[in-house]
Amino acid sequence: MSLNQDRTSGTRRRRQGRKRKGRRNQGQEPVAEQPPALPPFLGCPVALDPAPADGQYVNGIPVNGTAVNGAPIEGAPIDGNPIDGPAVNGTAVNGSAVNGDTMNGTSPNGVHADGSQLNGTHYDVPHLDFSALNWTALNGTTFNGNAANGYSANGGAPNGSAPDGRATDSSSADSSSADSSAADSSAANGWAALSRVHGDFTADLGQLPVTWSPAHPDALALDNLLASAERFIRLFYRENQAGAPEGRIRQVRREIEATGTYWHTASELEFGARVAWRNSAKCIGRLYWRSLQVRDRREVHDAPDVAAEAIMHLRKATNGGRIRPVITIFAPDAPGRPGPRILSSQLVRYAGYENSDGTVLGDPADVGITRLAQDLGWPGGQPAGRFDVLPLIVKEPGSLATLHELPADVVLEVAITHPEYEWFADLGLRWYAVPVISDMYLEIGGIRYPAAPFNGWYMGTEVGSRDFGDASRYDQLPVIAEKLGLSTACDRNLWKDKAMTELNLAVLHSYDIAGVTIADHHTESARFLQHLAKEERQGRACPADWTWIVPPATSSATPVFHRYYQDFDQSPNFYRHPPLNG
Repeated sequence: MSLNQDRTSGTRRRRQGRKRKGRRNQGQEPVAEQPPALPPFLGCPVALDPAPADGQYVNGIPVNGTAVNGAPIEGAPIDGNPIDGPAVNGTAVNGSAVNGDTMNGTSPNGVHADGSQLNGTHYDVPHLDFSALNWTALNGTTFNGNAANGYSANGGAPNGSAPDGRATDSSSADSSSADSSAADSSAANGWAALSRVHGDFTADLGQLPVTWSPAHPDALALDNLLASAERFIRLFYRENQAGAPEGRIRQVRREIEATGTYWHTASELEFGARVAWRNSAKCIGRLYWRSLQVRDRREVHDAPDVAAEAIMHLRKATNGGRIRPVITIFAPDAPGRPGPRILSSQLVRYAGYENSDGTVLGDPADVGITRLAQDLGWPGGQPAGRFDVLPLIVKEPGSLATLHELPADVVLEVAITHPEYEWFADLGLRWYAVPVISDMYLEIGGIRYPAAPFNGWYMGTEVGSRDFGDASRYDQLPVIAEKLGLSTACDRNLWKDKAMTELNLAVLHSYDIAGVTIADHHTESARFLQHLAKEERQGRACPADWTWIVPPATSSATPVFHRYYQDFDQSPNFYRHPPLNG
C-alpha cells in the first residue's frame, strides 16, 4: 500500500474499539510457510467479540483502564473517572506531578490511554533531531505550513491523517501553523521557507547549511539520547541473549558525552532495522521481519553516491522478479553534519503532469514531485505518457537537490492483462515490480538515519484497488465497468465492486505470469494472524493500525477485519519526514 494513500474505511470502527473492552487473542492455526507481502507499510490485531470482563488484558495492555482485583491499572480511569492527583505505580495521573514534573494531564511516556501518540511525537523514544531536512523552525513554527506540535492549523496531521484517523492526502489547508506562523516565511535562524513543490520551488529550497544542527546539543537533548540509546542496547542484548549490556552502555555513554552521538555496531544496525519493520504498525507483512537484508552504507553522504547505491538496492531487491526484502542505510544525522535525504517517495514512481484544465496525465499522487523534477531540469517524457518513470531526487546538506535517472534495465515493470478478457491488455496499464519506500527516516536508539530506503513486495490490492482503482489515482473502475457492459449511472448495481474484483484479479494474474512476487490479501491476512500469535508467544505487544491492516477489497471476508488493534509507537521504527508541500 502506498503510504500516500488514505485508508478511511474502518476508522470509526478502530476508534470505537479503543473505547470497548477486549479479550485475549486466541491462537490461530499456522498457514503455509511462505514469505509474506510487505506492502509499503500496513499493521496488528486483537479479538473483541464478544466483549470481555473488566480487568482483562489485550496483548499485555490493560483494557479500558479497568480495575484488576480492585486495584487501578497504572493510574488509568475507572468507569471513566480518572484517579485524581496521586501517581499510581510511578505514573502521573490526571496531570499530577511526578518528581516535581507535571505532565499536563498526559501520561509520562507520551502515550494516551488508547495507545495513540501525543502531538505527533513519540515521546517514549526521545532522540536528537539532527536532520537539516526537517525544515522545522526553532521557535516552534514549521516553514511548510504545519504546526510544530505535529498538527496543522485546521487540525490535520502532517502525515496526511486527520485527527480521527482518516487520511486526507493533503497537508495544512491554510498553510499556517497551529498557533503562529513565520511572518516572513523564513526560519528564526535565517533559513528560506520550503512551502511548495511547484513554481519557484527550487529557489525556495535553497541550500541547507551543514551547520544547521546543534554543534553542542544541550544537556536535556543529550540525556534523551542517552536514555534512548540505553533502552535500545538493553533490548539488543536481551533479545540476542548477548549477556550483560552494562559494558556496551558505558562505551556508548562515553561516546555520546564526547561527540554528541554514537555509532551502532554492524550487529546493532541490522537488529535495529529488522525490529523497526517488526514495530511498523501499518505493515501487514511482518511475519518474516527477520529475513530483511540490511545494506550498511553509513559512509555514503554525497548525492551521486546515494543514487548509485539506490540503483544497486533496486537490482538486489528485484532479483529477477523473486523480490527480496532489503534496506539500505545511509549516513546518520550527527551534530554539525546531517545525513542525506531522498525526496522521492519511492525509488520508482510514475510522473503526474497537470494540465491547464486541472486534469492529470499519469499519477495524480506525484504531481508535486514531478513539478520539482521539472524545476530541476527534467524534461519529462517525450512525449509525456501515463507511466513515465521519474528520476530519483536526492538532497545532501549544503547543496541543492539533484536529479538522477534510473537505468531502464533496473526498473522491472509488469504489463497488466486478464486471464479471461483480452481487451484488458488494450487498457495499456502497467506497474513496477518493487515498492521501495524512500522518504521515511529510520530511528534506532535515538539515532536518526534520514535516508534508509526499504522494501518488501506488493499485495495485489495495493496496485489494483488503490493505485489503479482510486478515483484520485488512475481511476480505472469506470473504464473497466464500461468494458464489462455495466451501467455506471447508479451505484446500486455494484458496478464498482465488480470492476474492482476483475482489476485485482488482473493484477495478480499479470504478476504471476511475469514471475514477479506478489501476495493476495486473503493469504496475507492469515499470515498476519500467524505473526501476531508468534509475537504473543514471545511476550511482545504488537502495534497495529486497523485502517491499514484491513485490505481495501472484500474487507469483511478477511480474518483481520473482525479484530481490534492496539496502535502505539515503539522504537526502533520508521517515521515520516515532514511533508515538502504546504
